[in-house]
Amino acid sequence: MGKAWKILLISGIVIVIAGASITVSSLKKLDSIEPYWVLENKTQGELIIEDLDGMGDFGFTIYVVGNFSDTDQNGKYDFCENTNVTATHSGNVAENFGEKSVSPGEKNLFYIELFDKQNDCDVVEEKGDLSEFFEQSPDGTKVIKLGRACFICQEGVTNITSNQSIWVVYDDPGLLAAQGPGFMLFIGIVTDVCGVCFFLVAIILLIVSLTNKNQPEVIYQQIAPPNQLIDSSQVNIDENSQFTDPNQAIEKQHDDYILPDSNTDSDSRPGGLRPPEGGL
Repeated sequence: MGKAWKILLISGIVIVIAGASITVSSLKKLDSIEPYWVLENKTQGELIIEDLDGMGDFGFTIYVVGNFSDTDQNGKYDFCENTNVTATHSGNVAENFGEKSVSPGEKNLFYIELFDKQNDCDVVEEKGDLSEFFEQSPDGTKVIKLGRACFICQEGVTNITSNQSIWVVYDDPGLLAAQGPGFMLFIGIVTDVCGVCFFLVAIILLIVSLTNKNQPEVIYQQIAPPNQLIDSSQVNIDENSQFTDPNQAIEKQHDDYILPDSNTDSDSRPGGLRPPEGGL
């Protein structure tokens, strides 16, 4: 365990660095993808829907010159209520991606899209970050998003007309270009999460290791049962040692024992162990 936390800690740091590198690189690639402009400063245009997978395309995003202002104080944004856009398509349109499609006929496929609302020009009090609505066109014009056209249209030609100059972006090429960096961004995030997990496990192992290090060491000793006989052949006793074989000690005590003399008084010659020579 002493080395395990070090290995996990180093591995976690390396994985986090690798994941962060992948994430940053992917974000830079996503940020570098430019909108695919197909119409600039025009009031009319015929635009082609390719629909490479046959499931329908996301279609077009429509921009105009303007800002979020309401000069006449009628509760509607000026750029929105003053612009009229019509979009028709020669091919079929599906209700959902990959589902059955039908011909739209002369139906207007344009819709206003502001603050997650469709066909609504109403002023919103708390608008939040508005930068996502603005783009810089190739000719240098700052334009604002008005809405979208031909959502889930299949292969065909889209005819867009407007009473104001419009700038149009074909969304699908940009989305296709973002697939690779988007996948790598996902890989980078997952890698970072794995690295953090390694790091957390390493910290836990380090804490456990330090806790066990401060605890006293317990020594276990096997003790022979009290009724186990002593085998003198297994006892290694030095010749000069003061200890003797327990069996020999018992025999010596037996030899030193003095039987009482029946011909003398018991008080004068008692029986028992012979005292050592020289007295006690």
